[in-house]
Amino acid sequence: MESNTSPVTRGLALLLAVIFGPTLYIGGMVWLFSNGMAALAELCILLGVGGAVGSGVVWQARRTLFPRFAEFDGQVIRQSVVKDDESPDEHHVAIDDGIRLTAWDLKVESKAFRLLAPGTFVHARVNLDDRKQVTVLPLEPAAVARPLADVAAEQQLAGEQGRAVRGQLVDRDDQHRGQGARRE
Repeated sequence: MESNTSPVTRGLALLLAVIFGPTLYIGGMVWLFSNGMAALAELCILLGVGGAVGSGVVWQARRTLFPRFAEFDGQVIRQSVVKDDESPDEHHVAIDDGIRLTAWDLKVESKAFRLLAPGTFVHARVNLDDRKQVTVLPLEPAAVARPLADVAAEQQLAGEQGRAVRGQLVDRDDQHRGQGARRE
């Protein structure tokens, strides 16, 4: 027997708590005041406000002291620079982790940007609460991934210029059969 509740059940319970919780709380305070228990009602109000403030402090402390991180290995598939007249240029790399359907678009420093050519295998660590805290380190030298980087750079340039892509990625079997020749 499964003990987990479905997201719909949890969502419905949360919705009912948000709707009826404050109503019952305020109704209870009115009842306490009207039946001569003002001191108890004031204590309940004080505890409620204290609990709300305390919850907010704990929530923020948890996010600050124990941030959520995503760590993964992947491959740089694209580099881009966002130019802005008022602020410094932003350097972005798109990293395919091999799991998600979309690539990670991460903002990196200019020093790291130069080391992360398309095709480079990397290890990335991203703070999910604050996307400004990103670490992307190459796992192997760019020279190892250079043939793929050249093809990716050519395809990116072709896409930016709006022309057809000359090169195609081929596997080893196609090269041996002679079908891997480039079309000019």
